[in-house]
Parts: sequence; structure tokens; C-alpha cells
Amino acid sequence: MITVNGKRVLITGVADEICFNVVLTLAKQGCRLVLAGDATQLRGISDQITSVASATSNDEFRGVELIELDFSAGEKGVGVTIEKICQTLGGLDAFISCSTYTGPLTSFLDTTEDQWEYIIGVNFKHVCLLSKAVGKCMRDNGTKGSIIFITSIIGIERGLFPGVAIPGASLAAVNHLTRALAIELGKYKIQVNAVARGLFESDSLLKSMSREAREKEAQRIIPLQRWLDTRGDLSSIIQYLVADSSLFITGSVIVVDGGQSLTRPRLRSFI
Repeated sequence: MITVNGKRVLITGVADEICFNVVLTLAKQGCRLVLAGDATQLRGISDQITSVASATSNDEFRGVELIELDFSAGEKGVGVTIEKICQTLGGLDAFISCSTYTGPLTSFLDTTEDQWEYIIGVNFKHVCLLSKAVGKCMRDNGTKGSIIFITSIIGIERGLFPGVAIPGASLAAVNHLTRALAIELGKYKIQVNAVARGLFESDSLLKSMSREAREKEAQRIIPLQRWLDTRGDLSSIIQYLVADSSLFITGSVIVVDGGQSLTRPRLRSFI
């Protein structure tokens, strides 16, 4: 049985359905959660979780504490915030990075340096800043921990397709970081894994398609013939990686895409 009740978990992300469903799933299972990022943007997720918690009879259901995290403060500022979170929770059992920029589709020759800096900042630099601060917290507390990066199939070799050169390259860097940190942090009993997700109904890479076109495309290019369910498909994997059931898994990039990245051609209708 996969149990995460009482786990102390830090989640960073933006106000999208991936972040919401990860928070909801872990809150329902009794995790002690801190959601960090742009507090104004994330307030909606926090309020929804609180509303659901108050309406349920599940005694394990916990709310979520919202904390402002300002990346413009640099390594020192991020480090101070993470240290405060660790003190508040009495340590960290898991850290989940949900913030992943993937779209819209843009030809590499049409991209700008400003776009490169923004995308690499969100997808890679922020992950590095957080991983260093969280890794120190877990190491100094002397307890095991799990670091989980949510990436995308556009960052794995078999998931390549046109229009996502910079987002894909920056997420490929996170996948490499996953393996490198697994080697370095293993001696502290810290696991590091990534989940390369497939595309989902409201994905930014699918915005140009009608609902009917998306359904037809899913049946054509995905062996399981549907898009990712961020709650049932993705959040369940995250829960497993937070739980002690996965203690011997580290350095893995787990692909959750229904087989989409295995097929050819890919996304023909809107490239």
C-alpha cells in the first residue's frame, strides 16, 4: 500500500491543473504541504484546497500553507525562503517542482534571446536554485528525502518534435540534472527522479486545436488513444515517488505519456 500520510512536502509551481492536482492528491492523503511561488497567482489553488478540505469528512485531508517565493532574490533569497520552510515543517521529506514551460510552438529561427533567457530561467535555473537549497536542508537534517522534477516528453530524445527547441533543450538539461544529482546526493539518502509527462487536454502545445481535432489526434498518435489525465495518471506517480515504497528508485526519468513518444509521425495536424 502506498502511504504518504504525514509526509512533509514542498511543492513549487504555477496556477495550472498539474500543480493543482498534485497538491490535491497529496493533501487528500494527509501530507503536510507548503506551496511556494507567486503567492498572488497561487492563491486560487490554496483557496480551492481549503474549500475541498472543509467540505470533506476525511480526517486525513490537510490544507496547504502558501508561501511567497521570489526568484529575483537570487540564490541567497531562495535559500533563506527554503530554510524558513524547512524550519516551519521541521524538515522536508519531499520536494516537487511542478513549474514547466513548454509552449507555444515556435520555430527556433523565430525565437529571441529574451525568450531563451526566460525559458531557461523557468525550466532550468529555478530548478537548480531550489534543488541546491532543498538538498542542503535534507542533508543537514540527516533524514532521507525525495526530489521530484516534473518535466515533459519534449525533453527526452524519443519525444522530439519541431517547434520546441529551447523548451525541450532546457528540460533535457533537467533530466540530465536528475541523473547527476542522484549520484551526488545518494550518500545522503536523497532520491532524485523526474517524471516526463505527455500532453494533456489544456496543454499550451494543443491550444491551436479544436476539441474534436485533439480527440482525433490522440487516437492517431497515442497508443492508449487519449491525452494525459493530470490527476489519475500523473499525480499517482508523484504520490508513489513521495512514498517510502519508492526508496530504491533514483536517477530515473519516468515517462508517463500513454506511449505518445514512441510513435511516428507526431502531432502532424498542427506543426
